[in-house]
Amino acid sequence: MLSRRQLLQAGAATAAASTMGCTKDPGPRNVVVVIIDQLRADAAAQFMPKLNALADQGVRFEQARSVAPWTYPSVLSMMTGLLPQQHGADGHRTSNLLARFHDDVPTLQKRLKAAGYATRAWVTNPFLHTWNPFHDGFDTYDISFIGSQGNTRGDAEAVWRPETMFADSVNAAAKKVFAAEPKTGPELSYFHYIDVHGPWEGAPFAPGYENACRYTDDKVAEIHALCAERYDDHMVFVVISDHGKAQGQDETRGVGQPWRFNKCSPHEFNLRIPFWILPGRDVPQGVRVAEPVSNVDLTPTLLDWLELEADAPLTGQTLRPLALKARTQPVPSFARMSAFGWRNEAIIQDGRKTIRFFDPETGEYLTTRAYDLTADPDELTPLADPERDVPDLDIAASDHGLAYEATFDEVDPGLKGQLQALGYLEDH
Repeated sequence: MLSRRQLLQAGAATAAASTMGCTKDPGPRNVVVVIIDQLRADAAAQFMPKLNALADQGVRFEQARSVAPWTYPSVLSMMTGLLPQQHGADGHRTSNLLARFHDDVPTLQKRLKAAGYATRAWVTNPFLHTWNPFHDGFDTYDISFIGSQGNTRGDAEAVWRPETMFADSVNAAAKKVFAAEPKTGPELSYFHYIDVHGPWEGAPFAPGYENACRYTDDKVAEIHALCAERYDDHMVFVVISDHGKAQGQDETRGVGQPWRFNKCSPHEFNLRIPFWILPGRDVPQGVRVAEPVSNVDLTPTLLDWLELEADAPLTGQTLRPLALKARTQPVPSFARMSAFGWRNEAIIQDGRKTIRFFDPETGEYLTTRAYDLTADPDELTPLADPERDVPDLDIAASDHGLAYEATFDEVDPGLKGQLQALGYLEDH
């Protein structure tokens, strides 16, 4: 089984061949990336009628998964085309600290800014606050909607600001910037919405996951209309999520806990996400892609769509050939959790998922489980031959010869005292 890295050149060659003989559009395309934090694929399909109607007119990747069941590594994988073990944006295995990824990690915003794009971001997740380099490459980075807890994990009271953290405030800020700054060249606009994630106290909708989805549906549809007008439909507008969420009996079905856990285990309820390219005149209409894909494929896909060369190696693959209905060889999807008292990894290929669990402190192997996702999409009954795909999982879990150094910085003493007083920063 070839790895993603080995299949990358073949996928790029297919994409290049698919565009031969086509007339190029005038000028560079604009890019809009919308991340709806903690949005499950099934919830997106059920509770977001406006975005579903738009997705039906664009491209739907119907088997999209996240590379990690929580925000920080997943977002960096989306915006770099690298796996978590490569870019280094992750959490400490046994404490609530977050790693500061290296300044040299090549992000989409840096690449597009170097290509002459105006780059703007509106962000509502504290993991992406300015303690790490994620803001580098954005001309405008508005994270004023929430507070900062530095390089720590924990819902500190000072972080969430109900009066500004929800999508109404994000959209108002974007409208103000767009009105004040006329478009003079190609643009990247990045929106990260926290509404579906919560907390929901003080929200402009009745608390609850479904209500948050429906509210966000309206607000993202509003942003699509705003951007369509600003860019005269000359845009690639992506709606995607960083990870899912346990709902109902998800954590206790099948083999149950401790193996199935919200935002910690690589089970389908944590990994299955929406991945849509909404209508624009640069986007094919009414395409449904059934092949499995990963959100690590986002940056390679956008660079291909913009006809820009990657200035550094990528592990994700371009999905443009799939969107253009060109044939391409499927590749395995990989996911892992290596933080906060958890260490596991999974590979999904040929309708089968293999998961390995380890002790986070010692690295000791604990168990392997495998599932037939076609016959058993809820992963209720482990297969009798769980070790079959372990050699392929070994390859997928490697750094593929590419890894950036990350660091765990000390917490600011003043902030550390505040967080400890609120009950955070305790070791697991």
